[in-house]
Amino acid sequence: MIPRAVPKVHFSQRLDDRVLGKDNMANLTRVISTVVEQFRVKASETLVLTAEIELVQIETEIEQLEKSMPPNAESVVVGIRR
Repeated sequence: MIPRAVPKVHFSQRLDDRVLGKDNMANLTRVISTVVEQFRVKASETLVLTAEIELVQIETEIEQLEKSMPPNAESVVVGIRR
């Protein structure tokens, strides 16, 4: 059966729940995106700091090994590094 007239739809002055839900979802999506981006930045910074610390540790170990080597072994190490 086909209706003869379109029923009247009343829109209140207040925000419709569906619209408010969309706004909340958009806001939540924005907040989540911001948190994820901040996490990525912090993770990247942490990786860089970790790499810098490891580099310093490796350089320190190399210096300690060089100091502990006998004088004649130094020419062999220099040859290997080149």
